[in-house]
Amino acid sequence: MQTRKVKKLAKKPTPRKKIVAKPFLHKEIEEVLESVRPMLALHRGDVELVGFDPASGVVSVRLKGTCQGCPLSQLTLKAGIEEVLKGSIHGIERVEAVE
Repeated sequence: MQTRKVKKLAKKPTPRKKIVAKPFLHKEIEEVLESVRPMLALHRGDVELVGFDPASGVVSVRLKGTCQGCPLSQLTLKAGIEEVLKGSIHGIERVEAVE
């Protein structure tokens, strides 16, 4: 009698659903930015919400005070503001500074 080897088919991973942000998250974004402002104020800086594009998940902000033109402003933007926003609100993909 012959024995047949049966191949087990690997389960395909279920695609994760991407949570799409609500069109009007300005209030929630402002609340999160309020939590970041004290850190920026220690260095005489501030951040202003310019806009949010729900289709791309991009938040546009304007750095103010000493944050504007600071050599470390990109670090503040990406490692500070962007990480806090992405960790707090689903659907935010990135944060960009505008002039």
